[in-house]
Amino acid sequence: MSSLTHKACAPAVASTDIASLLRHLGHAMRTTLSVWRKRSASRRELRELDDHVLRDVGISRSQADFEGNKPFWIK
Repeated sequence: MSSLTHKACAPAVASTDIASLLRHLGHAMRTTLSVWRKRSASRRELRELDDHVLRDVGISRSQADFEGNKPFWIK
């Protein structure tokens, strides 16, 4: 392959790679945001449970508070 042909093909390959990377990045961001929303909602629900329900599932109020007060970005 001559250098002229190689140079002519390079931009098309690069733009395809960038487009693929951007699609992947967009998907990863949507997935992360979805996980964070679900985690935040679950922690809010856990904080709102009364002590009787917590006892039924075997979790103390201090454990529920600890888990429920974690930032949504921490697993």
